[in-house]
Amino acid sequence: MIAFFDTSAIIPLVIAEAGSARAQAAWREASRVHVIVATATEAHAALGAAHGAGRFDESALANRIQAVNALLEDCVRRDIDDDFALAAGGLAVDQQLRGYDAMQCLGALELDDEVVAVAGDRELLDAWTRLGVLTIDIAG
Repeated sequence: MIAFFDTSAIIPLVIAEAGSARAQAAWREASRVHVIVATATEAHAALGAAHGAGRFDESALANRIQAVNALLEDCVRRDIDDDFALAAGGLAVDQQLRGYDAMQCLGALELDDEVVAVAGDRELLDAWTRLGVLTIDIAG
């Protein structure tokens, strides 16, 4: 399986959450994982927020950031250029998505028909479904 992982599916790989088992299964099943480069920023922000909420200490934060970075190194990463940003803006309008979700949506849409998009974000999953992308909902 060729997979596209949204940030909502990356975080459960480094923090035990309800969707962790499904995210881990999808990761193991994938022969190749694609992400957009903004996933690193989003993942670091999510980990920082979890740390700020008291879910783990400073040392665990550093370990989880390192783990995310290692995961992303194993992925095919899509840069964000002007054309991509404009196309994602169009998707944001057409699909009523937040800006970062529109970029994630486009990242999967650009791949071939065999891609399976993996996420826990309901609005993003719904947009992919409307656009004909196969999905795995890690939230169940």
